[in-house]
Amino acid sequence: MALPSDQEAEEFLQRQLGRLPPRMAERVHRLRRAPFLPRTLAGLLLVCGGLAWFLPILGFWMLPLGLILLADQFRITKRLLAGAALYFARRRRR
Repeated sequence: MALPSDQEAEEFLQRQLGRLPPRMAERVHRLRRAPFLPRTLAGLLLVCGGLAWFLPILGFWMLPLGLILLADQFRITKRLLAGAALYFARRRRR
């Protein structure tokens, strides 16, 4: 499995974020442009909330969103996340 380029990874993430409701997409867009610390904290909180999916209000939807925010910190993590998501998307189509 070859990793996608930085541009392919960004395009994939943009397509996935485009599937979100408009208000949530705007918030995620703002968080992606936020400074390092708030973005990292929001990503960690979303991942923790996603792991507690069985509790009311929290849900599994928080996990991928948190991973996207954390992946934005480093190019290699963004490429790994996009590569894994593309792999599973291709596999699901078969």
